[in-house]
Amino acid sequence: MDKNFTQLNEHEKIYRIINNHIATISRFTKYKIGSDLLAQLVKKYKTPELLNIALITMRILPQGVHFTEKELFKIIDYNFKFKKVFEKHINNIKLGNNFKLQYTPIKLNINAYTNQHVDSPFQIEIYKKDKKTGSFNFIFTFENNKKKLRITLIQGEKNNKSNIKDLNKLLGNWRQKIVENLVDIAKNMKAEPIGELPKKYIVPNLTKEQYFNLIKNDVNSYIHGGIKQENICVKRVHADCYLNITKYIDNIYKNKKVKNKKLKIPLWKKHIKHLK
Repeated sequence: MDKNFTQLNEHEKIYRIINNHIATISRFTKYKIGSDLLAQLVKKYKTPELLNIALITMRILPQGVHFTEKELFKIIDYNFKFKKVFEKHINNIKLGNNFKLQYTPIKLNINAYTNQHVDSPFQIEIYKKDKKTGSFNFIFTFENNKKKLRITLIQGEKNNKSNIKDLNKLLGNWRQKIVENLVDIAKNMKAEPIGELPKKYIVPNLTKEQYFNLIKNDVNSYIHGGIKQENICVKRVHADCYLNITKYIDNIYKNKKVKNKKLKIPLWKKHIKHLK
């Protein structure tokens, strides 16, 4: 029987993590003869937890963009640095009297995965008291010398509709409000905001219709949250929904349903000035 992850020594944990991310490592090394990228990663991000986050960050980088090893480390290090600074301010943000924000604790489980979403190396969670209500994730990338803020997750908890309802009462549309605030961060950090649409993961009993509805939720959050149409990334959308979702996006703009509201006060306005 396989050992519990907590019973493994550091080398065994790192081996398990590398094995979990073998496709990601292959993606960045298969065309490079003699690449020592893996050795550099293990040496630089010494603990299993940090190595795992670094590899998740690499895994969600945009397809079709060439990154040198120097650029990869720049992106990973920049996001670690941003989290270290921003986390101090996240802990001071209160949404009304009952809601708070916090980064997901980096904790590996038996399969060497964290309790984060697979697209979320730097996941921030919204709690009402001690109950998780929603979560979101964004990373900074540098592509062709341009800084971008890529939103890779924004979702509510399925079994927590009551708290989501309360969060909407507080913020209006909570998903849209989070996107508005991330767009504000991008502006302050001189980065271009990008909204990523999710790929179709293997989820039991997830139908095509349910997947399409999930994507529509993200599209509406992105568009009405202030992200330009051309910055909604559809590259990961499954083929059976691709045409329908691109038509859906076009129709929103053609019918002029986009709300052009100015963000009153960003949730973290008094904190963001420290992050440049």
